[in-house]
Amino acid sequence: MSAFKRLQEIFAAKFVDERRSLGKKYEKLTLIGDWSNVHEKDAENFLGALDLELITHKGKGHYKAPKSSAASIFLNTTSNGFSIRKEDIVAVGSLYRLHTEFGWPKNLLGLEYDTWAFDLIAKEPGGASNVFLAGEVKNDLKDLERLETYLREHAQTTTVDSSNSGKKLAGIRRLKPTILWLIGPNLASKTFKVVHTGYRFDLNRIPLSALEYKGVAS
Repeated sequence: MSAFKRLQEIFAAKFVDERRSLGKKYEKLTLIGDWSNVHEKDAENFLGALDLELITHKGKGHYKAPKSSAASIFLNTTSNGFSIRKEDIVAVGSLYRLHTEFGWPKNLLGLEYDTWAFDLIAKEPGGASNVFLAGEVKNDLKDLERLETYLREHAQTTTVDSSNSGKKLAGIRRLKPTILWLIGPNLASKTFKVVHTGYRFDLNRIPLSALEYKGVAS
């Protein structure tokens, strides 16, 4: 069975059952929605994260990674049923990549960080509270390009706005990550070194291999 089919089965059974526990009005709701743009590799990585317990169920369909600020919910709840949250599939799969491909310890990884400023993060090793890597997921490559363009246009300004992109801009200024990882479906991504100068910053493109965990500096 393909990873994609396994993912569909887990959502239709396990995750739906967890959300039905919210109360009587949810008991008869079923899985609805659109599975387009959910790719085999994204499904495989999500399932890998579940198998390695990179995320933990906290009840009623709420999941957290060790450094998560808030819980992730993989299903949106509507009066018509439960629909999948595609970005969360990719975000959890990206934690799996950080852990298995790039060697990041499980205890340094998180989702939904800092009032949802970023979809995923990796903390500085050695007990520091600083965010080393901030990751943001978009379902569409055009949305990914738009976010990059917005960040570049405003990196040297004092712009403040309440848009979703504006929240990412504010998050970079506030958390000052060393690396920004912009992630799309089917393993598409761009990686940047963030060079901070006070309130302002520059984004310099770097290879994906820069995500490799370096451990505690001596």
